[in-house]
Amino acid sequence: MKIDIRNHSQMTNIEQIAEELYKFAHEQLGFDKPARIVFEAQGDRAVDIFSPTGNYNPSTQTITVYVDHRHPKDILRSVAHELIHHAQCCQGEFNKPIDTSAGYAQRDQHMREMEKDAYFRGNITLFRDWEDNRKNNRGRNMMSENKEAEVKEEKVEVKEIRKEEKNKTAQPKVEKKVPLKNWYNNNLYNSLMKKFIKT
Repeated sequence: MKIDIRNHSQMTNIEQIAEELYKFAHEQLGFDKPARIVFEAQGDRAVDIFSPTGNYNPSTQTITVYVDHRHPKDILRSVAHELIHHAQCCQGEFNKPIDTSAGYAQRDQHMREMEKDAYFRGNITLFRDWEDNRKNNRGRNMMSENKEAEVKEEKVEVKEIRKEEKNKTAQPKVEKKVPLKNWYNNNLYNSLMKKFIKT
């Protein structure tokens, strides 16, 4: 399914990860129409504690997410929430006239249920599953990379050991002659160490 992501903000590198989340949502939710995702800046409004974080427009099937002063993970969580609304739209849940003015989730029982669904499925069964799945795959990739590195190290060590063994067999062993006095002192020292020092 074609993915239309537009970034009208100063945030960089959000499009690729949002595309991953979108593809996962499409697999999980099975919506049959493409959605557009737009990242917007709010400017001065972003510091208002009750400024919107995102919205879904069913008539254009557009998800708008505001990014100023937000952690990327929180932005992606908003995308997941709005993708649930898109799936609801594809199922015909927005076919009747709706009012999304302030307080709509308290006035309209149908919209209240839709919001509950978007919060629950958006945060838990979509975003969290996607995040955990992504972490597990990254962990597996890292583990396999580490295993490959270990195997390479072992191969190098084996090669070095074989090389040493080959060198030993290739060269005749020359015994160093140690003066008798030195030999006696070394052996005496080693014998005493073994007898009196327990390891």
